[in-house]
Amino acid sequence: MASTKPESCPERLRCEEFKRQAVENPRFKILEEALQKLGCPLNFKNIDCEPCDSTASAKFLSESGKVVICQNNVRTLADVENNLIHEAVHAHDWYSFKTNIAYKRKV
Repeated sequence: MASTKPESCPERLRCEEFKRQAVENPRFKILEEALQKLGCPLNFKNIDCEPCDSTASAKFLSESGKVVICQNNVRTLADVENNLIHEAVHAHDWYSFKTNIAYKRKV
């Protein structure tokens, strides 16, 4: 029995295509620009489609500045767009707080 490579599983391929489209969403573009000003590396390369054990649809990993889209829990482009924007807001909150703390320490 041949094994299916994770990169070629239908869920991953669908998620990757939706991700490609979602990063062009104007709401995401606004957040992406704001995140870059805060020093957050969130961009197409730091958004991964991965299988998740939980029922979550996406998660922001603050230690790496990465967003994981749970490929087994998203079904539509709207799912990916909404979850990506939601997690980008978490990233913005995280980096804003981190930036504000660093600024206050300098003052």
